[in-house]
Amino acid sequence: MIGGLGNQMFQFAFGEALRGRPGVEVKYDTRFFKGYTLHNGLEINRVFGVEVEEASREELWGVTVPVGSYR
Repeated sequence: MIGGLGNQMFQFAFGEALRGRPGVEVKYDTRFFKGYTLHNGLEINRVFGVEVEEASREELWGVTVPVGSYR
């Protein structure tokens, strides 16, 4: 997840739409909000009272490129 509230709403809605499919586990990568000052940070949970289930570093390892690992 990254971006302002509108982008967060879209990303969350997309993830939740996938959640109901067989064999799909949905967790969100929110680590880009650490130090992100362009918008108000991760705010979908505060504004809408939804639970954003965050993925652990270990869970992200197999599905993403670790930040700083490519040059």
